[in-house]
Amino acid sequence: MRRAAVAALALLLALTGCAGFPTSGGVGIGEVISEEFDSGIVFGPDGPQEGATQEEILNGFLQAAVAPGRRYQIARQFLDERIREEWNPNELVSIRDDAGTITRTNRTTLSYSFVASAYVDPDGIYSEEAPTTQRFEVQFTENEDGEWRISDVPDGIVLASVRFDSVFDDFPLWFFDPSFAYLVPDVRWFATGRSDLESAVVGELLGGPAPYLGQGAVVTAFPPGTVRGDVVEIDDGTATVDLSGEAAETAELERDRMRQQLTETLRGQFNVTGAEITVEGIALPTPDVPGPDAITKPNVEGSPLVLRDGEFGYATGDSTMPIAGISGQVESLQPTAVTYAGDSSVAVVRNADGVVLVRTGTEPLLIDQRAGLVPPSLDPMGFVWSAREASATSIKAFDFARGSYEIRSNLPSDARIVAMRVSRDGARMLLALETSTGPRLIVKGIVREGTVPVGLTAETLAFPIADGTPLDAAWVDERSVALLADEAAARTVTRFDVGGPRERLGVAAGGTVIAGGNGGVGGLRVLADGVLLQRRGTSWLPTRVEASVLAEQR
Repeated sequence: MRRAAVAALALLLALTGCAGFPTSGGVGIGEVISEEFDSGIVFGPDGPQEGATQEEILNGFLQAAVAPGRRYQIARQFLDERIREEWNPNELVSIRDDAGTITRTNRTTLSYSFVASAYVDPDGIYSEEAPTTQRFEVQFTENEDGEWRISDVPDGIVLASVRFDSVFDDFPLWFFDPSFAYLVPDVRWFATGRSDLESAVVGELLGGPAPYLGQGAVVTAFPPGTVRGDVVEIDDGTATVDLSGEAAETAELERDRMRQQLTETLRGQFNVTGAEITVEGIALPTPDVPGPDAITKPNVEGSPLVLRDGEFGYATGDSTMPIAGISGQVESLQPTAVTYAGDSSVAVVRNADGVVLVRTGTEPLLIDQRAGLVPPSLDPMGFVWSAREASATSIKAFDFARGSYEIRSNLPSDARIVAMRVSRDGARMLLALETSTGPRLIVKGIVREGTVPVGLTAETLAFPIADGTPLDAAWVDERSVALLADEAAARTVTRFDVGGPRERLGVAAGGTVIAGGNGGVGGLRVLADGVLLQRRGTSWLPTRVEASVLAEQR
């Protein structure tokens, strides 16, 4: 998606090396901005100085990317009047890993090259990929005062990676799962200093979800064609959002759902506790519909769920707390992997026979007896997900009556599945794969007909992972996932924001299985050599819990 946008807008030209740079006649300026560390403080850049050279004008323009206020007013001062208002800084954010280099092309043209591995597109969607050298040309003209100004520059900005978090922040947009029981986050990134921030966030919400959540994986309560009218106003915790006439053609239930989406989208960053909707300036009655709002942060039992010494249950110190009607059945099946849904008291077990469904009051039911199955997963709509490790195209969903449903996808047929985990909201699938081109960690939306899963979205949210060997993957919470991998003889854990940057969580020596809990990273557990590890500070330390199986909880 990013490459298509770049090609269409002629914003950046990707280089495989230094090919294409002038080899003679150019003057290398060296590093444009030197940043050895991030102090957490962003100093306001200056505008152009009298008598500044072209190199100084370009340098100042690049540094002004840290000041988005008043539509990047400072950066625009470096532009010629003819393009000052036309330049669109929000078209693409390229996040550079190095300081970059300026070289001269001719008397009025400079080239700027830099290495980037992360980008934010016009819709605020963040992506990472392998570091690539980028280059663009900047043309200059002399104004009537004899001062150099930029007369041609691509839309967008280039921002140092150490400054990104100081200038941009994450803003999750919230969409419903198809059952309307859960709200699913779709994380976007915006410059926090822009004056139209609230309105920009609401505009993206009305624009719909990111491509990987398309095809009905999530839905919105806003009628098709709904757009924002006046600017969003926030007063004493209440957001007033003006919408176009389509919003007036809705029933109370849809209006209540629109209110939920707006409130959750504006809650975290803007301290909003409620939303009022107007249509073309006239208040739209939006009564609260009886019943609970959709769930935004599904939680599970706080203690890890394990099999130890032949007993299955929650590990609390040296004892294991059994689950009535479930633990005995699970223990009798001699499991090698377990997923448990505490809200419905249902478990699925992988053992020597295949994948077995366990419910209170019924006998265990063997629902998938194919060979070589990966650990199964459960979704909140009553379906068991199972697949053969040898083929990513072997994914099936089973209902509790053993009815099976082939899952359509564009996953490579020669890919091997390492881990397959459904998110707790049931709208997304996390997959760790081994492919002919290397390891992949991806999230796809789950496509359903009614409640029945029938496929995975064509679009993919991919995470950059090293050339190690994936061992397991898990949902950390509704907004992040974790990968356990074998990298250079060390078992490492990395957390990836679903729509944001990654974070190295250190070495979990001997780790083979990872599972999420509550409290983000603090709820993660790793099974290593029969002992659970938990992250303390920057290290993974053994707990008092010994186990042969660490279960996934949903």
